[in-house]
Amino acid sequence: GIECETPKATFYVWGKVPEGWTSSDFCFHLLDRIAVWMMPGSMYGPHGEGYFRLATTDPVERLSEAIRRIKQRDLWAC
Repeated sequence: GIECETPKATFYVWGKVPEGWTSSDFCFHLLDRIAVWMMPGSMYGPHGEGYFRLATTDPVERLSEAIRRIKQRDLWAC
């Protein structure tokens, strides 16, 4: 349910937050529900609203666990 493009020259992944969420609300929701933190795009100015930024600098195992948690079907329920 999340759209992301593969980064071409950086270790950051930018993705669109699901419809109906602000970037800040979405990121804090993930933190509260599944203990995964991503930076709200709004932290980078008004053009970042509607996006999140995920750094891929952690070990693969840790990133895989974060992605596994994000894929939970009931995650989007408030």
